[in-house]
Amino acid sequence: MIRPTSEEVRDRSEFLLALYPREEPERLDMLIAEAAALVSEMTCRDIGHGSGAEVPTGLVPLAHRAVTLKTEQIANARTSKATKRRVGASLRSFSAGSYAESYFDPGLAQKARQLDADQGVHETLWTLATEECREGWLATWSGEEVPASLVVSPNWSPPSY
Repeated sequence: MIRPTSEEVRDRSEFLLALYPREEPERLDMLIAEAAALVSEMTCRDIGHGSGAEVPTGLVPLAHRAVTLKTEQIANARTSKATKRRVGASLRSFSAGSYAESYFDPGLAQKARQLDADQGVHETLWTLATEECREGWLATWSGEEVPASLVVSPNWSPPSY
């Protein structure tokens, strides 16, 4: 599969369309490359960089959606407001009198056994993931060891006539 272009991603996201003008595709292309690499690693699919399983034709629109959603997350994380929130990310929440604030806990996705803390992004990535990749994630979340191979012992007894 060829990684989605900046035009394809902008057409799917009003947020990215507003943040990255069409006259400057290079900045958005850089984010799309990062997002595609993340989606590839999380789903074990080849999203334009040559490693992973091929994306079936029927899942190409879903792959484009996954890359768009991840690109939005990366772009949002680079805003000044998000940067300020990350400074206090070690705190999950606090309150002082009537004032209360909560922060994103990066471990929430792991604890929830999801590929992403956002349920919609998780569902998109999970649907796109290969069966082997899903099994690997389930084993990781449960703490079980995934066997690297399976040894089958052949039947060495002589055939009976």
